[in-house]
Amino acid sequence: KVGAVDIEMVDGEWIVKGVEALGGGTITTLWRITIDDETLAGTFHHEKVQKLGPSVTTSDQSGKARVVKNPDGTVMMTVDPAKITLTTVTAFGTGSAQVDGAGRIFLWEVAAPGLCQ
Repeated sequence: KVGAVDIEMVDGEWIVKGVEALGGGTITTLWRITIDDETLAGTFHHEKVQKLGPSVTTSDQSGKARVVKNPDGTVMMTVDPAKITLTTVTAFGTGSAQVDGAGRIFLWEVAAPGLCQ
């Protein structure tokens, strides 16, 4: 369940921040997506931090992104599949791995002039 989400778009840069409660812990998420206004293509960086008790797991992913502006004012954003680097720190040590990440499609609707939801 999302506790809070902030979305900003400034000069082709989209920033999406989220915070979720997780049974005694939290998950914070940050998407930073940069799109060229002319080509509608760009890059993304996704970070997630999960804190549960004394352990902290982070995931880090970067890759290509693009948008399609639809006639109805919606924007479809696609981020391509990319490797995710996972790191977990516990009282017993640190571990890391790299896994395949799935692509994602987001549909943004215009809520008010200049704002998306």
